[in-house]
Amino acid sequence: TVRTATGHGSGFAIGDGSYLLTNSHVVGEAKNVTIVTQSGININGEVMHVDAGRDVALLKINGLRLPAIHISPLTPESTQNVYAIGSPLREDLAGTVTKGIISGIREMDGYQWIQSDAAISPGNSGGPLLDSNGSVVGISTAGFQAGGTQVGLNLFIPINEALSYSGLK
Repeated sequence: TVRTATGHGSGFAIGDGSYLLTNSHVVGEAKNVTIVTQSGININGEVMHVDAGRDVALLKINGLRLPAIHISPLTPESTQNVYAIGSPLREDLAGTVTKGIISGIREMDGYQWIQSDAAISPGNSGGPLLDSNGSVVGISTAGFQAGGTQVGLNLFIPINEALSYSGLK
């Protein structure tokens, strides 16, 4: 969980475990955030890079390394099973996992998006979208709602684009 003064979202460790990826809309204007691990440890995090257009933020923690998740270099294909992990709605729901399938890769506003029916809610933003091997293929970003009801139409940033826009690739 990535906690700010105004709310929370999700994130995940990459590389050597001292860096995390999340969405820029999760961190907002914050320069520092609190990372809350699954076991409840609070860690100070520094916002290192933000790309608001692509909605990606890179965080750094010092003095501790978290287990990093493997990143898949492959773009997921339609009908592939995927799993979204995050902290939907409330922090005490951290680690919630939902399953879905890839509906397709969409092009909108000059960016690629992964469309899936894996359920996400506010608070899932910035969490990983995993393939069946447990490798990250995307970052949870937005869900469409009709009349306040989740309709299974959700968008995820492809991980290769997220890495590129975070200044890492």
